[in-house]
Amino acid sequence: MAGFEAVSPACSPLSVAPMIQWTNSHFRNLTRTLTSRTLLYSEMIMDSALVGQHHYKRNGLGVLSPWLVALPGEQPLAYQLGGGGLDGVSCLAAAGSRPVIEGGVNLPSAEQLALAADLVCSYAAENGIEPAEININSGCPSSKALRGGFGADLMRATANDHTRAVVSSVVRRVGARSEVTVKCRIGVCAPAAQPEDSRMTYRSLCEYVAGVKSAGVKRVIVHSRVCVLSGLSTAMNRTVPPLKYSVVRNLVRDFPDMDFVLNGGLRSLSEAESVLGRAGDGGLVYAMGGGGGGEDAEKYGSDFDWEIGSGASGFPQGAMIGRAVYNDPGMLFDADERFFGAPGPAAGASWGDVLERYWDYAETLDGSNKNNSLNEVIKPLHNVFANVVGNREYKQKLDRLVQEEGRKAKKRDKGTVGGEGGGEGGGKVGSLVRE
Repeated sequence: MAGFEAVSPACSPLSVAPMIQWTNSHFRNLTRTLTSRTLLYSEMIMDSALVGQHHYKRNGLGVLSPWLVALPGEQPLAYQLGGGGLDGVSCLAAAGSRPVIEGGVNLPSAEQLALAADLVCSYAAENGIEPAEININSGCPSSKALRGGFGADLMRATANDHTRAVVSSVVRRVGARSEVTVKCRIGVCAPAAQPEDSRMTYRSLCEYVAGVKSAGVKRVIVHSRVCVLSGLSTAMNRTVPPLKYSVVRNLVRDFPDMDFVLNGGLRSLSEAESVLGRAGDGGLVYAMGGGGGGEDAEKYGSDFDWEIGSGASGFPQGAMIGRAVYNDPGMLFDADERFFGAPGPAAGASWGDVLERYWDYAETLDGSNKNNSLNEVIKPLHNVFANVVGNREYKQKLDRLVQEEGRKAKKRDKGTVGGEGGGEGGGKVGSLVRE
């Protein structure tokens, strides 16, 4: 990457993890009523969806809205991309095509991910957004990711050259417009028949980090568990392998010119503060980092070589919280004050104030767009009263509202009920939510 200066803004101390079917524009807009500075992520977006849609529709960047829609007020916003797999085939290739792999690198697949990143940056610019990051998913354990050779498959020890080529292609394509980052695991446990693919030593993790660094990455988000490529479901891969926060701290020590964001198992802002060294109970949280779920936890943790060298380790530059935020968005009420030293939009506000702002946003939505259905708009609201008396009744009321409007929509489609067309009330989604 000599002679190329990539964008590298300061690392956000707090971020909300990308989550498929969760971190869409509606959720991000709700989140922005609580915190204006926390870094938010898109859902993982497949490179083939963007490249294929743009190529075959031939109708400008607007055709990408179903995947990329966002408002300027959602910033700072990072986009996560999936794809670039070693076993991937270009979505523009002829039917029945096989992966083109030369010298351990699938260049067409790498270039497809780079093109998708280019489309993201172009779409964002056209809509008044400066992407905080283009993040490459190198840790997803889903069966789809493993079949396509992307996600956690990009961490296989035998994929080193290809992964560097993927990252390098993306950095060359968009590095002047957005920082390029990688999200990975601390290791991968390959099937017994493919032991050469496993990356289960700290040394091999360092080799992976050094590889993406050489390709132009300056920041890595690390889910502090290994990924088991066979034998665990996607959900189990989020809970069964034990958390090893100390591994991330040692990466901070051994790569002092890089930024690291710790992800995995964080359940509150207090725990996030602790892993950043901002609270006195940091030792407690790092001790908790050895925990996993169920009888299989130590089975996978014990296979990792935890010889991680000597010398004082440092604290990561950022903490990323995932499902805990979706399950209790109220935890972000004072996030700006605690992590950024400034009052946030919810300072001194009640949940009533917050919901009024979200309803104002919902009023602007076009109900004829299926992504703006009442069900989708209400979905982020289900957990706003988590741990509050009456939460169950509140959720039931929301569910009844969705069901009732669904029945009305069917009648409208049959012409038996009057009113505007186009989904729930022809664009007046917010008025229905407000009711």
